[in-house]
Amino acid sequence: LRKAVLLEGSPGVGKTSLVAALARAARQPLVRINLSEQTDMMDLLGADLPAPGGAPGQFAWCDGPLLGALRAGHWVLLDELNLAGQSVLEGLNALLDHRSEVFIPELGATFRCHPRFRLFAAQNPVGEGGGRKGLPRSFLNRFTRVAVELLRREDLLFIAGALHPRVPPPLRARMVGLLDAMAAAAAGGGGGGGGGQPAAAAAAGVRDFAAAGGPWEFNLRDLLRWCDLVEGAVPPPPPAAPAALDAVAAAMETDGGVGAGGAGDADGDGGEAGGEAAALDDAAQHFARMLFAHRLRTHEDRAKLLRLFAAVWGCSPAAAWAQQPPVLLSPRAAVVGRATLPRAADPTPSASGGAASTSAAAAELQLLPAQLPPLESLLQALSRGWMALLVGGAGAGKTALARCAAALVGERLLEISLTSGTDTSDLLGSFEQLEPESIFTMDINNSGGLAERSLAALPSSILTSIQALLGPSSSSAIMLAL
Repeated sequence: LRKAVLLEGSPGVGKTSLVAALARAARQPLVRINLSEQTDMMDLLGADLPAPGGAPGQFAWCDGPLLGALRAGHWVLLDELNLAGQSVLEGLNALLDHRSEVFIPELGATFRCHPRFRLFAAQNPVGEGGGRKGLPRSFLNRFTRVAVELLRREDLLFIAGALHPRVPPPLRARMVGLLDAMAAAAAGGGGGGGGGQPAAAAAAGVRDFAAAGGPWEFNLRDLLRWCDLVEGAVPPPPPAAPAALDAVAAAMETDGGVGAGGAGDADGDGGEAGGEAAALDDAAQHFARMLFAHRLRTHEDRAKLLRLFAAVWGCSPAAAWAQQPPVLLSPRAAVVGRATLPRAADPTPSASGGAASTSAAAAELQLLPAQLPPLESLLQALSRGWMALLVGGAGAGKTALARCAAALVGERLLEISLTSGTDTSDLLGSFEQLEPESIFTMDINNSGGLAERSLAALPSSILTSIQALLGPSSSSAIMLAL
């Protein structure tokens, strides 16, 4: 069937991954488009843009991602559908109904869907907030709706074992158990379902967990990040030499091969495996603070997390979490606890004029003990390319923490203040009409108040602007060359 499919479910249940897996299995290219309140149909279908290599003022049509996929027969995933504006929903009607086409007024042409084109959409529940809204029933009827349920405990264990085989099964079971207990306590039930692990919330007497800052999701993304951090913190054991393996096998085939020496080899292997398992367990306890304790907003919720952890793990990490991570600096690397980042040898100057950390700031850097645990978590996220969101009240030190991290690794930090009026084009850039007046003003700003321009070809309107700049209140020093 060529009817569009709408996947609905909580964050992290695998909606996008499911479509991507289907596309790989069908050997179809997949185009993922994230929708928002600012998205309009021209972002999807295309627009007239300045022609590459063309004359000034020459424009050419450029297909948008949806139109390009529609014509080429690719699959498209419209993510966050219930964040799209009404104009986008109305523009998709002709594509979703029996017509299966789009009309481009700028081209005066209608484009029909390629036979292999398929459209998928995904959305989170309206209760997740963030501007999500309920979609009209007439619009939803154009989709085949599929509810994607939360992954079960068996699913989480299977996925984690397939992607992170070094994490021992007992440790994976405890990690999934803690996620289940936190989810049950955050949902307010506390008792959970069968299997014993969700009931840890009830055993610990934890209710109304993580109410501040919610709604929270403790899901597969957290588990995979946790396993990734645990495996990365413990180097894998060196592989045994083939000659040694052959010697052990030959010894075990003889009558006296399994004697004191054979038992010793077995004990050695078991001891090495046990040591690695203990190190992985210690790393899991350490990174639980980064992934969960630092996410919670109140001291009461962090205390409840310790009780949940003790109920699942059988021990409390309170003593380990109370320790301050050590800080080590060298010309090549910055180390805070288990986080390591290479240091920039020669920081490049900022090209956009934003506030930046400097080597002088690093020389005067003073770290407070309370900053070290969140600083370690921030550097750990940066080392793995994860986005970090610093949350706190006014004056809590969020900006200072980011500046501190930049100073430690010797990187320039561009600071951009966002408001409700900020648009993506303010951050990424856009096409702008370049006027002679703007060129003149830009030269003044970029030269520190000194500009030299030829007046031979300047129109009278620009000369009027120059007179305004040369008024009694002007602070610019301008040199004009005729």
